[in-house]
Amino acid sequence: QVVMQPELNGRVTWMNEELLPGGRLAEGDTLVRIDARDYQAALEQQRAQVASSQLNVSTEESRRVIAEREWALLERERNAASESGRQLALREPQTQAAEASLRAARSGLRQAQTNLSRTSLRAPFDSIVISENVDVGQLVGPATQLATLVGTDHFWVRVSIPMEQLRHVTLPSEGTPGSTATVTQHVGESDAIVRSGRVIRLLGDLDPVGRMARVLVEIENPLGAEGDLPMLLGATVDVEIEAGTLEGVYRIPRAALHAENQVHLFGGGSLALQDVDVVWRDDESVLVRGLTSGDELVLSTVSPPIEGTRLRRAEPEPETTASAEEPASP
Repeated sequence: QVVMQPELNGRVTWMNEELLPGGRLAEGDTLVRIDARDYQAALEQQRAQVASSQLNVSTEESRRVIAEREWALLERERNAASESGRQLALREPQTQAAEASLRAARSGLRQAQTNLSRTSLRAPFDSIVISENVDVGQLVGPATQLATLVGTDHFWVRVSIPMEQLRHVTLPSEGTPGSTATVTQHVGESDAIVRSGRVIRLLGDLDPVGRMARVLVEIENPLGAEGDLPMLLGATVDVEIEAGTLEGVYRIPRAALHAENQVHLFGGGSLALQDVDVVWRDDESVLVRGLTSGDELVLSTVSPPIEGTRLRRAEPEPETTASAEEPASP
């Protein structure tokens, strides 16, 4: 996000028709043009100054050639001369002053060219306009905030994650990208905007509300193709982060987990209490380690749960078929 401000003073003579809230701009698009006449005149003056300085340098160089010849004749007659007298006679100070004046004129020319280019304010990147505060005819200056732009190549979303689940998220490191993500913004009851993303960093603080860890997910192509519904800044989104593959785990109903890390098993007609390692949980189920294939979970409530309590397997209820008498024929 960037606030666009001009770097010089002037009156706005033109503004882009897309420079309105919600307008889309490509990198390099001109936002506004400032009256350039004064800056064009200053540029021409500097060009004239450079030409004049170049003439002075050429004149001094010609005079120096003549002075060198005269000095050579004088040396033969006098056989000796001071170094300071030699420099003055050869017009070295005058030549140096002319060259310094030329360098200053060229520097002024570059500044005048820069100022003229700054009369056109351009978008620094592909962006969408969040706000604008400029009109044609307005007098603006370096302190004037013309518009606020937000880049559209990527959007960022802060995602809160329980601390115990953070270990399943791949954070980017040298040569290793972060976990991929799917970002969904719901539009109405049935429509949704779906974009791909990737975890780019772990934020350095906890969510102040839920005290959870927070990661930053970068959304790719948030505006989508032409005609697609774009993602909107500030909207609430659902984020699914790819957690990789877990080996040796079993998914069980959340109701089957007791005391945070224990399950009830049906072991040969009696209750067995089995501790498990919970590696992931959501609203409906949990992924655990510590079970083996063939273990039978006890889903009924056993109170109190005492190891060895005799259990009986519930038999499935017999299916019944409803029927009705056929109506009598008249």
